[in-house]
Amino acid sequence: MWSRLHLPFHCNRVSHVSARHCLSYSGIAPLSTTSKTLDEEHRITKISVYQCDLPLKEGTYSWSSGKFVSVFDSTVIAIETDTGYTGYGEVTPLGPFYLPSYALGVRSGLQQLCPDLIGMNAINISQLNHFMDLALKGHPYIKSPIDMACWDI
Repeated sequence: MWSRLHLPFHCNRVSHVSARHCLSYSGIAPLSTTSKTLDEEHRITKISVYQCDLPLKEGTYSWSSGKFVSVFDSTVIAIETDTGYTGYGEVTPLGPFYLPSYALGVRSGLQQLCPDLIGMNAINISQLNHFMDLALKGHPYIKSPIDMACWDI
């Protein structure tokens, strides 16, 4: 099922991973005015992955040989926790001519990695990154939006 993320650009839901039934997108979680500590636990309950077409403000980005791009293929993820917080992360390659399979590779890697993250503490980022490094060797571009979303929490 494809869904739209309520942002000023077009996004399609690619997949979700959840410990419970998938809920529809509910918006941005409330901001906290207190800092979090590693003693707190914010268990990951759901990870949604979106493919977003990001139009360029300038119109096009050009390379040699007449190659150009006017829309970037971006991947945005939303990580939800059992405490009600949601963090967002993204990765956007520099167009299909630079690395043709990059955007699809990010989403494919997330499909493999995300199920193993359900139940982990989203704010214990060093433990989460260590686990991701053990689960998937290399490929920092796949782990990047997860790390970003956890920092957002």
